[in-house]
Amino acid sequence: MNRLIAALSCLLLWVLAPAAGAQQRLSVPWVDWPGAYEKDEHGKLTGFYAELARAVAEEAGFELIFVEFASPKAALVAQRTGVTDLLAGPPELPILDTNIASDPVGETAVYLFVPEREGPAPTIEDMRGRRIGVIGETDGADLGHLGGRAGEVVAFTDARDAFGALIMGKIDGVVTAYKMATDLLRQTRLDYRVRTVDPALRSDDLHVMLSPRRAALAPKVNAAIAALSESGKLARLLEHWNIRRPAAVPPVLTVGVTHFPPYQVVRGDGTVTGYGVEALRQLADRAGLRLHFTPISSDDWARGPSGGSYDLLPPLSITESKQEVMDFTIPLQQSPYSIFVRKGEGQGIAGLGDLAGMRVAIAANSWARQHVGPDPPFDMVIAEGGDALLDALLGGQADAGPCAARRSRARPAR
Repeated sequence: MNRLIAALSCLLLWVLAPAAGAQQRLSVPWVDWPGAYEKDEHGKLTGFYAELARAVAEEAGFELIFVEFASPKAALVAQRTGVTDLLAGPPELPILDTNIASDPVGETAVYLFVPEREGPAPTIEDMRGRRIGVIGETDGADLGHLGGRAGEVVAFTDARDAFGALIMGKIDGVVTAYKMATDLLRQTRLDYRVRTVDPALRSDDLHVMLSPRRAALAPKVNAAIAALSESGKLARLLEHWNIRRPAAVPPVLTVGVTHFPPYQVVRGDGTVTGYGVEALRQLADRAGLRLHFTPISSDDWARGPSGGSYDLLPPLSITESKQEVMDFTIPLQQSPYSIFVRKGEGQGIAGLGDLAGMRVAIAANSWARQHVGPDPPFDMVIAEGGDALLDALLGGQADAGPCAARRSRARPAR
């Protein structure tokens, strides 16, 4: 067995050793962990840890090899013992005390998370004698005692297990890093069932961690971090991957509305209605939210909610590009899409593949635009919205157009 381990170790060293004149090749441990490491719909490894590692490597001239492990602890042990070389994004954890920490790349905070219930927000003092969960070997695992207030600290090996126990009522709270909790809860659509207790229990700097045998690379890594910070790329990574806790929800939420009947209708006097608007009004009444509706342009609609513009959009379809700039609730409605043609011209058309060589109208900010991709087998006629799409079809500027089936009923059949 010892010979086998030695042989495997030699093989790993041979695989990871750079050829003469090649880029420095570094191994990076990874494990499925929402927000830190995850696969996108195309199978590419992404997440804050992965993208930060790539950004640093590109700036510093490194080549990366991502090595998958079965559990977070196994990945951390590999980094601690030098089996892997670089881990980008964690705080200085006790299990990584052998590693060299880079200059800070950002900051994270540890909070107590409790079940969402009606009534005033709980405080740390309310947790006296309660069962508090922590996730072993991660940021905040040493704070589960809540300064001596907790009655019992329950250790979990995975954040999924910890928050599952919280929602099922087996424990009363979970102490962990804000990003770890909120990424998991958003991915599982359970964020509405968990509340964050203020203030933060602790704030920690985030770093790029280097194994001891790669200590000589620290100056290169720090120079890369400085360059990423100066260019603004580091700030964009921190914002995109939910590292910073967003500002508190304002007392009145602004809803952006663009004219897109029958879902959103902006009347001549500036008032708004439509299925999406009225559905959102009813949901807000049930949730106790105060809303202010304001007309916006299609460009503002495409950019999505942001600070200083608006906070919400009425129900709309989910696309990959929209998910880059906004978050979505659980589904409210399913809208089937159909291919529309002029009456009597639909023979032989059963799918998008049958539209090759035709002029096809596509709404600019629609699910259909996302679905057909950048290089479809037909000539795209970009329409500013659903009305423009149907106008192009009925006016002869397009031969076909994929559109939400329910929406088309607002127009006469021709």
